[in-house]
Amino acid sequence: MDSFILNEINNLSVPGKTFLLGEYAVLKGGSCIGFGSNPGFKIELSNKGTHFINQIHNQSAAGMFLKKIKTYENESYDFLLNVFETYEFKNPYILGGFGASTAEWVICKYLYEKVFKKNNFLNKQQELQNWFQSYQNCFLENPNKRPSGADLLIQILGGLRFIKMDLQLYYKNIGENFIHSKSYFSLISTSFKLKTHDHLQLISTSEIGQKKVSDLVMPSHECAKAFALGDFLVQQEALKEYSDRLQIFELMDPNVIQLKDFLQKKLSQKFKNIYVKPCGAMGVDVLCIHVHKDHQENLKMYFNQLINSELQLKNLIWQSDSYQTHKELF
Repeated sequence: MDSFILNEINNLSVPGKTFLLGEYAVLKGGSCIGFGSNPGFKIELSNKGTHFINQIHNQSAAGMFLKKIKTYENESYDFLLNVFETYEFKNPYILGGFGASTAEWVICKYLYEKVFKKNNFLNKQQELQNWFQSYQNCFLENPNKRPSGADLLIQILGGLRFIKMDLQLYYKNIGENFIHSKSYFSLISTSFKLKTHDHLQLISTSEIGQKKVSDLVMPSHECAKAFALGDFLVQQEALKEYSDRLQIFELMDPNVIQLKDFLQKKLSQKFKNIYVKPCGAMGVDVLCIHVHKDHQENLKMYFNQLINSELQLKNLIWQSDSYQTHKELF
């Protein structure tokens, strides 16, 4: 491989993804607050016989993308295959919930566009539209498993973003306001797992599920706007209000509720104005702990004490926080 290809591969990093609020609602044109985090997903030279091409599920977005390329563009497929038989996919979060499946697709698309086609991404908005449509097209054979695409935007844009899916790819970087709000959050893996695409299929084929999602759209607009513009306490109230609605609509796993309530109780004994919100589909994979930034160092110390002393919390893993913002992909 020439130096240009090697440089692009070595520097390629795709943000982790977390919906702080707005999950489900984005499926029907709602708003969300998304965080594109460090560390990022990468591919690295394989030294254990594990190859990226074998890590991609053929029914995933990346699998469907490669299937289409193989059918219509032999030369570009051969290029990607050569890379993917040499490199392996690296998930820095180990556990699920941070967008590994979407990151696989982003890596495929980036190498196809930037490295093979030499696309310099001069028109960002046009490229976002192109990538968004291409991603959605991967689910034409399985439309009931199609995600909103908000996850993709988070993993292209990185950082803390206010995204409105009812407008044409509206997004706003709210990182500066967040800093001034004196807020801080950490992202915690629960060690639980949910097959998100299968879950989305159940939601999209259920009349009750569709109504629940529709009923979340207006609250998502209100809560996301409040979070984007508000101070520390307004942001925390927005998280709480949206989380409460998810729980009322039974879009939060009972085991997660129990875990969240227990952790909330323990943390509240130590910190004032702290809130634990489960994030993503059924809140299964990730917990967001929101607190005033003055408590960030004490929070991590106390969290480590809790996971070492409380049996119910022993599987929790501190993954990232609001300071670990990932840069834009392009």
